[in-house]
Amino acid sequence: MIKKFNNWETTKAFGSFQTLPKGAYICKIMKAEVMGDWGIKVYYDVTEGDHKDFWSNDYRSQTREDKIWRGTFLLYLPTEDGSPKDENTKRRFRTFTDHLEDVNPGYHFDWDEQKWKGKMFGGLFRIRQSQKNDKVYNNLEPNAFTSFENIRNGNYTLPDDYMISNNTTTQTSPSNTGFTDVEGSNDLPF
Repeated sequence: MIKKFNNWETTKAFGSFQTLPKGAYICKIMKAEVMGDWGIKVYYDVTEGDHKDFWSNDYRSQTREDKIWRGTFLLYLPTEDGSPKDENTKRRFRTFTDHLEDVNPGYHFDWDEQKWKGKMFGGLFRIRQSQKNDKVYNNLEPNAFTSFENIRNGNYTLPDDYMISNNTTTQTSPSNTGFTDVEGSNDLPF
């Protein structure tokens, strides 16, 4: 028989969480954070439709002390090594910044990611699997961008998921990697 843990009666269990399903979403950037020299972590939330405020609601519903904002994706930075992969990284970055300019009147990209806060984007999200230590994780990521009108009218085709084909265990990643203005809400981390 095992010994009862200290504080067992007051220890809270981890709750279950839902993830945003793949789809087309009109989103708002809540924060953009440079992660070393390899990428920018973009925090976002859904602004319209059935999943409006999805990540805000998720954050508020967490009972743990160290709440986390799960509505994120990574925008990688090029390494400037001239490789085809690096050129693709530059194209993806340019596609995102051009899209921000197109859908946010008056915005011009000037290399200051802090100005992304509050900007809107129309994302076509897919599942991208990643692998770590024999486990495969499903992460939600925007793979393409489109106008708000296309999303509202259903005039889009979702990109194919990026799946790893092997015999490892698949789990949903709790850190996935989109509303009414919530600035000034004291219960959100922004």
